[in-house]
Amino acid sequence: MLYVDYTFEGEEYEDVNMGFYKSGMKEGQTVTVKVLPSNPGQCYGYTGMLFPLLFSGIGFLFFVIGLFLKN
Repeated sequence: MLYVDYTFEGEEYEDVNMGFYKSGMKEGQTVTVKVLPSNPGQCYGYTGMLFPLLFSGIGFLFFVIGLFLKN
């Protein structure tokens, strides 16, 4: 897992789990995080929303194909 430290609106957050890890990442490396203003103690990396969107899109595609095959 990847843990990061960051500052948002003057408040520091330390050892926050981003929930993923990419090979090649090294300790001390700078990464971009996205923070929800309503919950700044939780952050996401660039891929944080990619997988849910990807799987939702695939699920929708199967749903549409199922509708056409049903008729």
